[in-house]
Amino acid sequence: MLAYAVIAVVIFWPLVTHLSKDVLKPYVLKTAAASLRYGARDTYHFLWNFWWVRTSLASGQNILYTKMFFYPQGVSLALQTIDYVDAFIAIPITAILGLVAAFNIIMIASFVLSGFTMFLLAKHLTGSFIASFGAGLIFAYAPQHITEAFAGHPNLSSIQWIPAFLLALILLFERKQLRYALISAVLLVILTYTELELMIIALIAGLIYIGYFLIATQFSQIKRVFYLVCLMVVVWIALASPYLVPAFQSLGVVHAAPSLGNAIKNAAKPQLFLIPPPSTVFYGNLFFSAYKNAGLSGGPSQWVVFVGYAALAMAIVGSIVSKDRRRFAFIIIAVLAFLFALGPSNNPTSLSIQTPYTILYDSLSVLHYFRDESRFSILLMLGLAVMAAYGIDGISKLADGYVKKSGISRGTILGLIVLALIMIEFAPTVVIAPVPSSPVFRMIARDNSQFSVLELPVTGGATDRYLYESTLFDKPLINGKISQVGQDVPTYVYYQVFLCDLVFSYCPADNVISQPYNVSQIGPVVMTYYNIKYVLINGVRNTKKLLYDYSTLNKTLGSPIYSGRTMAAFELSSFTNVTAIERMTKTTPLTLFGSGWIVPKNTSITDQISVNGSADLVVYTGQAGQYTMYIKSSLPSACISNIAYSNDTFQCGDYNFQTGVSSYPIFLGLGQNVLNVTSDVLTSMTMISFTQSS
Repeated sequence: MLAYAVIAVVIFWPLVTHLSKDVLKPYVLKTAAASLRYGARDTYHFLWNFWWVRTSLASGQNILYTKMFFYPQGVSLALQTIDYVDAFIAIPITAILGLVAAFNIIMIASFVLSGFTMFLLAKHLTGSFIASFGAGLIFAYAPQHITEAFAGHPNLSSIQWIPAFLLALILLFERKQLRYALISAVLLVILTYTELELMIIALIAGLIYIGYFLIATQFSQIKRVFYLVCLMVVVWIALASPYLVPAFQSLGVVHAAPSLGNAIKNAAKPQLFLIPPPSTVFYGNLFFSAYKNAGLSGGPSQWVVFVGYAALAMAIVGSIVSKDRRRFAFIIIAVLAFLFALGPSNNPTSLSIQTPYTILYDSLSVLHYFRDESRFSILLMLGLAVMAAYGIDGISKLADGYVKKSGISRGTILGLIVLALIMIEFAPTVVIAPVPSSPVFRMIARDNSQFSVLELPVTGGATDRYLYESTLFDKPLINGKISQVGQDVPTYVYYQVFLCDLVFSYCPADNVISQPYNVSQIGPVVMTYYNIKYVLINGVRNTKKLLYDYSTLNKTLGSPIYSGRTMAAFELSSFTNVTAIERMTKTTPLTLFGSGWIVPKNTSITDQISVNGSADLVVYTGQAGQYTMYIKSSLPSACISNIAYSNDTFQCGDYNFQTGVSSYPIFLGLGQNVLNVTSDVLTSMTMISFTQSS
């Protein structure tokens, strides 16, 4: 393990010297656009995950639910790919060295541990130290593993548990001891709490080996195998159910299954298994054009599946020269992993090498949530690493005669081969980038009041960074990020006047409510309603939209409390009190959309908003009394009630078929009123207004 640690330190030396300040940055296509697009966005996502596990445990909060983003509703974290195992390990390291250093140490440690566990597996199978050491290097520094680490995915970098699980399973069947059943179960639990995709990979490898073992023993030990496997599964399910159950319940609800098109898009391209990635130190530049012209989609984890020429050659040799029957299990693992990495076929009726996975994809719904089929290359590298160990060992034995004559030791020769394998084929170009830092974060952290923060602009990559930034001031965000879900803000932002204006270029609700209030008047009320005290604008001069936001906030909140080259911060100095709103609404009610409204999917429709079921309007008035509410809608189906008063206020309106406008006589109390709008069919509204009855 010490040797693997030294190699990891050498390779990641730029990061080792900046553990607490910088993070790894993807360096795949070596262009400015690619660097920007594939920056360390998921790194910030996982930094927040690690912080949340530590925070929730310390405060006694539900680890599977948070209100720290998508405020105030919050969101389930059942499928957040939190990587609980590494998050737990990070807790004591964070206490000593800080969050960023803990994250980087875990990422680097994955290369040390994955090399070591593969070494143990190969050593058990081959008995050769040098061959097993080479297998560990192949598995640890496979470009797919490196790419996942550079992309900021500790959950997919912690592949060390897969060879450990497979080794325990092999020992379970070979030695028939219950302790190995328990060890296998615990390792499968660790894989489950690390990443569900790694769990699936490990289960596939385990099933293949179980099948091989039964065939190799001619089913003579089937009862014993069944008993041991059942024990392992029972222990695994019992320990993993606190996470597996809510994760299963979230499938298709919080986390929708990807389409077949996405599954095909995220599959590996066959030719890239034999093309070194451009990020390889020694000859990556030679293959830049192959990646540039490959019609790539998705991200680097879908592209970088290179297996290595030396590794592949040694694996082929191992499959030929080895006499160990167990090699057949690993040949099957490698072949099936390669086929699975290609994903399902876009033409299921036609036979192809993708047909086996297509059949499984159609019949096993769990595979629908395997987000990137190209990640099966992790399992492919496991099979190739073991076969390469057989190959290195076989060549070593064949070379014994030459070694004796020349006086050069076999270990020296093979050591040079392994070193060349790592340094020439797999060694990556390591690039680091600083984590966000700003005086604004310290300023907000010193504010001990209760509030939320909105960060702009709202984009997928930026939202990941905002999550990390929130760990620096420990306040909830309006923004949010759930793994594989495209929504970056709560639904109410889409239809809430003022917030929608800041976040989007189109706002369906803008023209629906007829009232004489401008954004500067509505803004403080909306911010008070959602307890927003600070709005941060990142890259204030980058786009016209951000300049518009800056101008809007300047008019609404006054001059920014901080204005730097890349960030501006605005503060609502005091939340708007009821008395001030009552003064403002002496003559005309001020109306905001509450919860429950539906935004049109067609973003070009900017003058309607819909209800199907129940939705709320928040109406402020400075004079209590009888009012008439007017709604122009597609159907005369909406009914209104003021939920602060008795059910006698329930009105279904008087619909004018010529104008399409319904009128509702309704009583509004002084201050805030919440009106419930109900409709049992989808009803689109294009105008809402109030007049005080005489």
